Amino acid sequence: MAFSKQKLLENMRHDLLRDGVHRELSTDYHHTVLKNYLRFRGLALLNNIELPAACDALLKKSIEFSYYVHKPDGFIPAINDGDCNSYLPLLKKSHSYYPNEQVQYVLTQGEQGAPPTQRSRGFTDSGYYVLRSDWSTKPYDEALYLFFDCAPLGFGSHGHYDVLNIEVAAYGHSLVVDPGRYTYSENSQDNNNWRHYFKGTAAHNTVVVDGLDQIPYQCGRPIDPEPVATVKHFVTATGGDFVHGQVVSHQYPVVHERMIFFMHPEYWIVTDLLTSEKTHSYDLYFHLASRAQDQTHVEANGLCQVIRSPNLLIAQANSPETEMAIEQGYVSPEYGIKHPAPVITFSKQQASTTSFHTVLYPHKDEAPILHVRQLPVYQEGRLRAGSEASALRISITTDAGCYDDYFFINQKATEYEYLFADITCTGRLLFLRRDKAGHIVNMQGESLSLINLGSQNFLKLQNTKIWLSYQNQCLTLSVAKQTLTVNLDELDLLQDWNGINSSGAKQWLR
Repeated sequence: MAFSKQKLLENMRHDLLRDGVHRELSTDYHHTVLKNYLRFRGLALLNNIELPAACDALLKKSIEFSYYVHKPDGFIPAINDGDCNSYLPLLKKSHSYYPNEQVQYVLTQGEQGAPPTQRSRGFTDSGYYVLRSDWSTKPYDEALYLFFDCAPLGFGSHGHYDVLNIEVAAYGHSLVVDPGRYTYSENSQDNNNWRHYFKGTAAHNTVVVDGLDQIPYQCGRPIDPEPVATVKHFVTATGGDFVHGQVVSHQYPVVHERMIFFMHPEYWIVTDLLTSEKTHSYDLYFHLASRAQDQTHVEANGLCQVIRSPNLLIAQANSPETEMAIEQGYVSPEYGIKHPAPVITFSKQQASTTSFHTVLYPHKDEAPILHVRQLPVYQEGRLRAGSEASALRISITTDAGCYDDYFFINQKATEYEYLFADITCTGRLLFLRRDKAGHIVNMQGESLSLINLGSQNFLKLQNTKIWLSYQNQCLTLSVAKQTLTVNLDELDLLQDWNGINSSGAKQWLR
């Protein structure tokens, strides 16, 4: 018996990564493996056999990934080979073996149990990240959800060429989707290689360079060196999330970095930075759900292009370098079935180092009025290239009011002071929202040490970088493992804040 237990544990450690995700990195096959492990857990209970504690620990991690990866509507994204299934019945079985308030919460759509302790979650060994709104959102299925794939191909032949791919769901619907697998066969009646189509980079929500896949196509296991995926940064706080991933392909001399900011609980801003010494063609893809077929159109207003589809706006500021198109694509919810669905493309030709900035704005009923404008960014009076640092002004009009959002991202994470609009800052990222009267009602920032608003100093730190979150009249400052949270009317000033216990002086926060 001891030998069997040891071999079982060795098998689990071989099959499951340390974060609990199955090593083939298919969201569907992950649950097939979980189902098999739960079967032997049940047999062990029936026969009064105690399994090694390490087996239980790995199973619990695998279960945790399962309830995070399920979208609010109860289905999983079809990442790599697999279908868009619901494994809530399997989670229910897991709950009978490992009673868990978080699993119960997901199973009952928030009616019982307790919500997961982390709103957004990174699974660092696999490279999978979920950026979502509060688990307490009511109705439960209307929560916002983004799945980010910065994973390697995975063991075996089930991997797709999809590093930096995303899937987005909100208000009970899948909006930007991974199209799935469709088939394992290269043969079809129409003579199309649908296996290649659904595995290829262009069938995913990422950037294609020079029309090439991230790795040369093989029906089965790849034989060429696979692209190198790296998660460079991830932070989650009350008012927002930020994740930064990178892929380096051996197919072309281009580094693709993707930075995603979630303005919780409202929308996402996706920045794609392409770095190369030579010119290339770049195509950024967003695959929409099949329900968007014949329901998607473009509005151009001089400042930006806005793609309107059911429950989603996709917007970019106008750029003479960028061409936008709506193409015909396909989505496969299950094996052997495919439905037509629109694909949004933003393309740049003969570009070397460049960037895309895309606003993904989900909405429930009436769509807001959305305008996106690229703002010039200066450093010591010199206009900086958008590939170094970029800023957007996003104007939003909804039934709740009118807002101007300012978004700044320092793609190279330099230590310089940058000026855009009337804002000066030193940091990796800054988001600031002003209401119609010009008052700041929301501010989020990462790796910040300086903020000036007009002639007024808002934040000035020495030898310290912080995450700043201001929302609902509550300000939170975080550095390392220290966090300071104060109500706005209790906070008078910030200056030379070099630790959580440092006192401030002279600078007013308004």
